[in-house]
Amino acid sequence: MRSEFRDHRRKQVVRSQYDRPLLQRISEGLGTQYVYLGLPGPEMHDVNEWKDLIAKVIAFERPARYGPQRRNYEKLQISLQKSGLLFQCYYGDIERVVVWGHDDDNEEFVQEELISLYNLDFCDHISSRILVPPSEQHDGTGGGRRECMRFHALRKLLKLQADLYTNGADPRFIVLLTVHEGIHGDAAQACRDGGSNPKEVSKWLHRVLGTGDIGNGVVAGPDLLKPFVFRCFRGYCEGLHIATHFLPMVRYQGASEETPVPMAHFAVLCRFGHPRDPLPSADQSDKDFLRTPSMRASEDSIVPEPLKLETADPLLPPDTLEVAERFFS
Repeated sequence: MRSEFRDHRRKQVVRSQYDRPLLQRISEGLGTQYVYLGLPGPEMHDVNEWKDLIAKVIAFERPARYGPQRRNYEKLQISLQKSGLLFQCYYGDIERVVVWGHDDDNEEFVQEELISLYNLDFCDHISSRILVPPSEQHDGTGGGRRECMRFHALRKLLKLQADLYTNGADPRFIVLLTVHEGIHGDAAQACRDGGSNPKEVSKWLHRVLGTGDIGNGVVAGPDLLKPFVFRCFRGYCEGLHIATHFLPMVRYQGASEETPVPMAHFAVLCRFGHPRDPLPSADQSDKDFLRTPSMRASEDSIVPEPLKLETADPLLPPDTLEVAERFFS
């Protein structure tokens, strides 16, 4: 079950020292404010931090874990109303709302414009499961059960974006994704993406990096999460003619109401390719991203802290603002 989010200094540092400068530089380049889609939470910490850069918010809030189930949703609605921003607000798990096209109040999920900023700030693992009632199960079996719908939802969000994109529209957008830095042991069963399960990603790592020093089995924790997210998300985007560039992964110690948890934060620059191009152009190879040192956020700063898989032949930490400016130029 997902934990309730509690804000803390390390998360604030990621928002203000990593995300904020990047979003501001990109916004200046776009010459417009963002249309935001994501999980701001009832306190809207991220929206408030970036408010001057945002024109509209499309928000999702699941039932509360404790107390009245609608309390966080109702608090989010009040926060959005006070913000003065245009907004849409949906009640329910984002996966179910996006995949099934309506929220738990049967409000239709509608995306009428291109999203320029996705902030998918999850409080759990990338392969976490949500409760799916019998009426919404693919196989028609009885009884509510938990299913992994997150990958389906990610693909659906990107497909909606691609369906709205037309030649002449601004092709640029950014995706922020935050999850626990490990992967559940049953992720291989939860991910049905043909070659994107952890064991296959582990084999792919050996081929791409040309090294055997990361173990003969499945690598664990952030050393697996980083290539797993990269391979899945880049594959989804390439199928929709979207080029991507992954900025350095940022790790930090998160906090739930129960116990501290290690978190990983990804920032992905995205750009639709020209319709005449056979493939979306990309300036980042698999190996380049895997060799790019990850970062560590403390309570006052963000510094490089390479993973095991990044230390064999590391690249210098890139200037994320220069990379964004070059990719979006």
